[in-house]
Amino acid sequence: MRRIAPTLALALVLAAAGTAASAPGAPAAPVSEPPPDVVQQVYSPQGVSSYWTNARITHAKPEHLSAPGADHSPGTDRSVPRAKRLTPRADANGYAPWPQPYKRDARSRISGKLVFTSGTDDTQCSASVVRSRSRSLVVTAAHCAWDPEQRTWSRNLAFIPGADDRRSRRPYGIWPVTVAAVPRLYMDKGPSEYDVAVLTVAEGRRGRHVQDVVGAFTPRTTNSSVRFKGFHSLGYPADAPYDGERLMHCLGNAEPQFPRRPDSTLVTDNCHLYGGNSGGPWIHRTGKGPWEIIGVTSTSSDYKVKNGNSVAARLLPKTFGVLIRGADQDARRRAGAEG
Repeated sequence: MRRIAPTLALALVLAAAGTAASAPGAPAAPVSEPPPDVVQQVYSPQGVSSYWTNARITHAKPEHLSAPGADHSPGTDRSVPRAKRLTPRADANGYAPWPQPYKRDARSRISGKLVFTSGTDDTQCSASVVRSRSRSLVVTAAHCAWDPEQRTWSRNLAFIPGADDRRSRRPYGIWPVTVAAVPRLYMDKGPSEYDVAVLTVAEGRRGRHVQDVVGAFTPRTTNSSVRFKGFHSLGYPADAPYDGERLMHCLGNAEPQFPRRPDSTLVTDNCHLYGGNSGGPWIHRTGKGPWEIIGVTSTSSDYKVKNGNSVAARLLPKTFGVLIRGADQDARRRAGAEG
């Protein structure tokens, strides 16, 4: 995660969103104004799929997690204590590879890799499809769409569900992002509590929607008092010792990081998540109900600590709730305007 910089005026963001674009994945003109609590960037999908060659995807750098004073330099070696590892056959950080083939399980079809260009670097995060009426929405971390240090939006954004780069398999294709929406609370204040973004992806072949192709997690919005026992974190960690080429998962328990704060993040000490996992879904299931997404990976503790933890931005009603309502309405409006 990249920590947010000082406020960027909404007028500048909307002006950038309205800039004409000829380069792949560059800003395009908006169809309508976003809600006042949302900052939105609109992209042209033209040329994005062809931009992402196998070589570019494989060599994309991880979007690093960060926190004040933390050392997240690649190659540092720390662990989750053995007694806290809940994932079967977990490694020292609580991770285990997701079973192959990814097509077999809805959770690994719905989850995927988010690739984008940040500055001059091709970069990767994690993301997942979230259930919506438009059937075109993906959720990730806000810092994967917006660079707070450079005060610029990411470019060439594309979602690759079920990616298996060890075998160069992308069975469900590459889905260019057409709109990125981030809470103004994140742009203004920048804490992990608000580190969530909703992305709209273009239609696929024969006008199919990504949700119809791979499925979707049901979103569950909660406030800070809710805890979760037995959740799964999924994503594509790419900082050493990981390579970002396969889906990893971690089983854990999550509780409010700051119980007295109304918007508290979720924290787990069963998983120590690494760069590239940013934006990956934290999912939970009650009984035989649907898999619900409860948050997205935002940050983690210093890689060098022996008792590592990871933090997720939970799906708050005032951030994610506003984002998904606006994005869903906007996506359906765009589909009508383009149909």
